[in-house]
Amino acid sequence: MTIHRTVGGSESLRAALVSAQIGVALAHVRWPENDWRALVETFAWRLRELLYEHPFVLEAHRQSALDGPGAEALVVRIVNSLKDAGLTEKEAVWGYASLHDFVTGHVALMMGRARAEEGRTGAPSGTAALFSNYRDEDERFSGGVLVLVEGLSSLIVRNTSTS
Repeated sequence: MTIHRTVGGSESLRAALVSAQIGVALAHVRWPENDWRALVETFAWRLRELLYEHPFVLEAHRQSALDGPGAEALVVRIVNSLKDAGLTEKEAVWGYASLHDFVTGHVALMMGRARAEEGRTGAPSGTAALFSNYRDEDERFSGGVLVLVEGLSSLIVRNTSTS
């Protein structure tokens, strides 16, 4: 008898493995408290690290929402931190979702481009040339996180200055 039949099929086995990996990844992070900005930035960098270290998590995520020990509590914590800072519930949920989607999209694109650029020679042309001075992956990621965090910050300022 194979293992995947014991646990309810190969899809169940894969879901259990992905869930376990997410749980392990979350358990070892010191999540900032009382600082929405630090929490959001830590989440972005840690999610990026998890997806690069374990590409199967990204692949599984493409097929369905992921869960793991502590994952739901972390999402609630981030959303509540954004609400406590001054966002409406809707803005906080969208803020979390935008950050999450940016990170997963960034990693998916970078991983795909790495495969596509293997063996490619010559300088970039067309639209790619526009970004030729900004191709450093870490800087590009940092810049994207900064834009999102500053956008959240401006919404917080707007919401709290009118209250």
